[in-house]
Amino acid sequence: VLFRVKPIQFRLVPRRLQQARAASLARQAFLQQGLHRTKGATGVLIFVSEAEHYVEILADQGIAQHVPDSEWQSMVDAFIAHLKRGDVAKGFQECVAACGDKLAAHVPATEQKNELPNHLVIL
Repeated sequence: VLFRVKPIQFRLVPRRLQQARAASLARQAFLQQGLHRTKGATGVLIFVSEAEHYVEILADQGIAQHVPDSEWQSMVDAFIAHLKRGDVAKGFQECVAACGDKLAAHVPATEQKNELPNHLVIL
């Protein structure tokens, strides 16, 4: 019964397990949104689980080969700092802008129409 109360649930479930579940959800969302199906393998997902203070940026192969994990991690760390302060909106804004800067440098925009919609998905 205690596990049904969210604040108690988050205190009782080990942090490692919470983050493993969030990471699994991030990968599921990447596939469900079809981000792996773009022509140039250029899909990017910014996954945020506010309760766990978990953020992950998943990039398809076409982008991942150009941007090292350390650069994504610095964006994630900045976003998590915003989450801990309760400033989710500013965290999103800065993370999206930073991702945009990385993409512009490594995978420049083309005249083609976006293959995927740019929108927020709440699970």
